[in-house]
Amino acid sequence: MEFNEQLKSFRKNKGMSLRELAEKSFLSHSYISRLESGSSKNPNKDKILSISYALEPSNSGNLYQTLLDSASYSTEGASQEFKKYAKRQEESIDIDDNRMMFDVVNNKTKVLDYPFFDLEWLLNQENFLVFIGYEEDKLFILNNFEKEQLKSKIEDFKQENIKKRDEIFKEKDRLQMERDSKEYNLMMKLLQNNISNDEELTERLFDISDNKTNLMSKEYINELYNAARNNDAINLQKLINMDSLDKLKNYLNK
Repeated sequence: MEFNEQLKSFRKNKGMSLRELAEKSFLSHSYISRLESGSSKNPNKDKILSISYALEPSNSGNLYQTLLDSASYSTEGASQEFKKYAKRQEESIDIDDNRMMFDVVNNKTKVLDYPFFDLEWLLNQENFLVFIGYEEDKLFILNNFEKEQLKSKIEDFKQENIKKRDEIFKEKDRLQMERDSKEYNLMMKLLQNNISNDEELTERLFDISDNKTNLMSKEYINELYNAARNNDAINLQKLINMDSLDKLKNYLNK
């Protein structure tokens, strides 16, 4: 089963929506959608790890290994990779509870009685004084008017940066779509025998990704031509998407 089909099957079996999976894997909704439709290819292992953990945190059914295999990655050492990733996630900060105190130096967390580190909460509550450092050896305690001013500035700052983060996600999506288009165009040129020589093929492959240096062997180039001659669009797509020797070895051993 291809990666996109495998991913869609796993997600549906887990009863998870596209948006839920996107949120839990910290990937964009549109990117997950394109992965499932097959219009986005070649997810890296970090993305597959994020998706796998979101779908099956225990990996009890070897979901991570299955997704790796369907994306033409080697599954050697995959179990240990997932365990290390899961351990990091379990030790990571719970960002859903604003009462948490995060000691980033000592990598420790503690749940407080009140969310003292949440600026919005601090400025909205009325039980405690809020101050900004010192003024002439005295605490600069904010009055209600000053708190309202600061709340307004913080809200503007928050909305501005939410917008910036969204733009970053959109730019990543745009670059992925551009890469997908280049991959599709190269595949069609190969299938139609419209590549003039090895130099043109190599140039187009590097235009898609500069992570193919280790792959540029006669063996790899020949496999691309063989898949094109056989009109094997599926394997041709896999070959174009490859970015490591491990993937090529895994492909050749199948």
